[in-house]
Amino acid sequence: MYKIKNIKLNNFKFFFGEQNLKLDKKHTLIYGENGSGKSSIYWALHCFLHSTLKPNVESVQKYFLPISQSDESIKNRYALDADKSGVSITLEHLDYERYANINAEISNNVVNTQTNHEIKLMALSSELINYKVVYNMYLATNKNTIKLFSYFEKNLLEFIDFDQELNTISGRRISRNSLEWWRYIKEGMQPYTTMQDPNYGIFQEHVALFNQKLGDYLQLVTRETNRSLQEDFNEDFTIKFKYTHAVYNDFKYGEDGRPHGRTRETKAPEIELIVELPNVGGISSNEVKRPHSYLNEARLSAIAIAIRLAILKERYIEQAPKVMVLDDLLLSLDLGNRSALLKIILKNYASRFQLIILTHDRVFFDTVLKHIPEDKQKSDWRILEMYETESGDKKVPKVVTYQSPLSKAYAYFKGENYPIDYSACGNNQRQALEEIFKEQFKAYTLKNENNEVINVDNFMIGECIAKAKEMLYPKIGFSTDLLDELDIHRAQSLNPLSHHNPQSNFYKSELQRTFEIIRLLQEHKIVPLISKDSIITFSISCDDGSTYNYEIQILDDILVYKKPESQYYPNLSDRRKYVIEKCNGNKAGHMTNVFTLQEFYNDTVNGLIKHLNKKPIVEENVLDIFKFNGKSLNEALTEINN
Repeated sequence: MYKIKNIKLNNFKFFFGEQNLKLDKKHTLIYGENGSGKSSIYWALHCFLHSTLKPNVESVQKYFLPISQSDESIKNRYALDADKSGVSITLEHLDYERYANINAEISNNVVNTQTNHEIKLMALSSELINYKVVYNMYLATNKNTIKLFSYFEKNLLEFIDFDQELNTISGRRISRNSLEWWRYIKEGMQPYTTMQDPNYGIFQEHVALFNQKLGDYLQLVTRETNRSLQEDFNEDFTIKFKYTHAVYNDFKYGEDGRPHGRTRETKAPEIELIVELPNVGGISSNEVKRPHSYLNEARLSAIAIAIRLAILKERYIEQAPKVMVLDDLLLSLDLGNRSALLKIILKNYASRFQLIILTHDRVFFDTVLKHIPEDKQKSDWRILEMYETESGDKKVPKVVTYQSPLSKAYAYFKGENYPIDYSACGNNQRQALEEIFKEQFKAYTLKNENNEVINVDNFMIGECIAKAKEMLYPKIGFSTDLLDELDIHRAQSLNPLSHHNPQSNFYKSELQRTFEIIRLLQEHKIVPLISKDSIITFSISCDDGSTYNYEIQILDDILVYKKPESQYYPNLSDRRKYVIEKCNGNKAGHMTNVFTLQEFYNDTVNGLIKHLNKKPIVEENVLDIFKFNGKSLNEALTEINN
């Protein structure tokens, strides 16, 4: 399979002069501060791929002409009229020894993408989504309903193929592409003829066939969208499309409401988005015909993304070069759906698509990094940062390879790529430590005395150490000795104002010890044994032979912990809420108080005694009592340690 090796931008949007982005056939994650030109990369790929779908070369070149010659020019504003402007992409095959590289270009003087078969396949099978693409899907609405045909016409029909070609009434052959079909239907009969003309009947058959094909396609998309909403996004609603047929030569109605002749035109179809809520109170159907007035932006975005991914599945071409470009796509989602979609993309698409993820949000950038294993970051990904800088009197983007704070700390300490700078080393050590603590706090879901999650994003190193000593390490069996030592270093080597002599051996030895503390803290692991919202089960047998089987949803992770040179262990004093979903197959839906696993088990046993006069046979080991996917928590713990 071919993948992108290099993208060359010439005077394109924010990029002045020539800039090469080396992707090396890898996935790419780019953080770019606002105004850095990050989105110029998205639009470069968009223009490049969509150029294959344009009717002629001139319709592509207009974007690269001087602004004086084209209102649609996206040529860099600093470039001279005579300067070249365009986008060139080099594709290299994974089996590069057998397949030659592909070099394709769109510019003010060359457009060769339209004649390259691999590039055309790449355009048809790739997906580019930014926030506006998602937002505009549910923005395409009147005051009553979300109507999507205009959105489909502008954004999606060119990627939707029917299962047959079509011969027009003039004898012209139309490809399977639905947009070509629609353009033919939309134009109507030119010139108009009588309804008795055989061609009139043939054209009406073509309109009916278009309606049938698009309606059938929407049913396929609906099924896959609903599967994704329920399984990937854990939503409890479904969607459906109400399809109103395209009509040719309908009646014209006057103010009196009576027909007055024919329109001689094609009325566009309509695709109305309807949300169906789960059955409530015995109501068999609970339709929401104005989803935008009922659902928040995050859930509307989940619908829009699920629809796009469902359409992408239908147009999948196995051997085609494929990229998926996401430009700040996930910012419209809530945190739960962001994490869900990231897992979907990395699990289901990373093996089949070359991913390019762009964001201006540093927290989200760090979140993506946490979802990518460290070994994969090095082998499969290019991780870049973009900033606005100046070249003379011109504002231009600067693209650099991302380095973690810890990597920078080592580089400053050893003088690799930077001069030796112990002050800068200490600053980056501090950032690295803050990242470690915040990751631990979030994994544990640090909460205050009111059981409210504490926002730790703005914690500095001193507060991180204090909260770890007070609210985390003692509770889960981690020693605080390292924290006491680190607090001393915080006031000295990690405080840049204390570096009166930044080259002294004293600071060097302190920084060396801090590197060792960082390594040890990284070996303090907090990971889910069973993730929140999962269903766990347990049974209680009674001395009369009856058994009560429970299905329980856990509302927080069941965590396990690991210290340096030890195995993972649970903390049986961890507390969480539970929802009793079913008892012996009967729906319960009861939420509990905050309990440990043992307290929850004991409370259930006491309930059987108190309310049903039962005598339960009490089991001792709570890790053997509770099960997930048929295995006890003890068995799950053994697996994670092996």
